[in-house]
Amino acid sequence: MTSRPRRYRSFLVRLWGSDNDGTPIWHASAEDTLTGERRNFPELEQLFQFLKQQTLEPQSCDTTAASAPE
Repeated sequence: MTSRPRRYRSFLVRLWGSDNDGTPIWHASAEDTLTGERRNFPELEQLFQFLKQQTLEPQSCDTTAASAPE
């Protein structure tokens, strides 16, 4: 089996709001659709940083895995 950098990522992103002394705050989670791993983020900025990091560091993947949409 050959590994190659994965150039396609898919996440299910969930958003929900809460109230902090009258100030609305958005929270998020991102679930990797390939592995099922889920990460929670107390603020949207942390979600954005995570997604940006995912695009900067290619991860190796099995070439037999489902291919990205064309």
